Amino acid sequence: MLRKILSYAFCSFLLVLSFSETFATDVESEKAYQEGMAEFSKGSYKDAAKKFAAAELFADTHLLKSNALKKKAEAYRKADMKFHEFEALKRLTEDCPDQIDFKSAVAREYEIGNSFYEGYRDTPFSWVPWLKDEDKSLEVYEAIMKQSPFASFVPEMMLKMGTRYVTTRKVDKAIEICKKMILQYKSSELTRFAYIDLANIHLQQAKSGDGDGSKAREARTMFKEFIEKYPDAKEIPWAKNAIKKTYELEAERLLGIAKYYNSIENTNASKKYIREILVNYPETKSINKAYALLDEIEMPLYPKTLEQEKEEPSKYTVASFPQEEDKLLVIPQNSGRKWISPITDMGISEDNLEKDKFKNKL
Repeated sequence: MLRKILSYAFCSFLLVLSFSETFATDVESEKAYQEGMAEFSKGSYKDAAKKFAAAELFADTHLLKSNALKKKAEAYRKADMKFHEFEALKRLTEDCPDQIDFKSAVAREYEIGNSFYEGYRDTPFSWVPWLKDEDKSLEVYEAIMKQSPFASFVPEMMLKMGTRYVTTRKVDKAIEICKKMILQYKSSELTRFAYIDLANIHLQQAKSGDGDGSKAREARTMFKEFIEKYPDAKEIPWAKNAIKKTYELEAERLLGIAKYYNSIENTNASKKYIREILVNYPETKSINKAYALLDEIEMPLYPKTLEQEKEEPSKYTVASFPQEEDKLLVIPQNSGRKWISPITDMGISEDNLEKDKFKNKL
């Protein structure tokens, strides 16, 4: 019985201690919050934001924490520190969605992301105004995709993400976001740009090096789907030219392989790739080079018949010009190989006595 009484007493002590600690931290939070409000009213928004951050840290109750976060976001917005404002809004949407206008908060996050996308950069140190922070647009957009993947502005945002992924050399992510947009937003007017972006990414990959030709084929598939789905789009002529380019790239790739095999004297393999060019890519610029390489190998794919090998008689009478004596032209030393007038035989040299003898040997 005594053990039970002591156990209850100990639990009560822990409960009182926990309550007192909670009360103490909430008191500290309230104090920091009021200090932040004082700084905010003076226009010292950065200092106010720091105080509100302290209030958020001290707060144990949900309401105090959410209020501190809201004022912190507002203070950073007044101080034009957009990424810090975004971080506060992100905490609000994730931890306190019941205490805010969720739709408005996400819309503000999108505005911040667009600012970075359009060139805005935070200044980490006010005394070094030319020192700018890095682009944060992708970080903001990716957070929004998790928070609100079906917001009205998401298709537009996905296109921007694709562009930023390309410029930051994250090509796989760019392909992924374009494919996701095509699948999820088939009826959106902006989806046609996802087709164009995806096809163009594959086309650029094919130009950079397409070992098995898959990138050129993927680009051609996307361009054909685009033409079929958007027959009246103004980009149709460009898409058709791009399709022709994919054939040119594939023919160039095959020709390169054929040249390689020829260089290592594997003529059978070389002719195999030449044959593919001749059969499947006859309208490309590589066709003449393929024929030339075939002649170089001296093993024609299609041997000429005896009739073709006979020289056809000319339709025109062939006559040669009468031969004339060549006049000697002289290139002076250090003249840059410029000719001077022919030397004229004045007939006063004794060498002229031997002219007839050596005339045909000069």
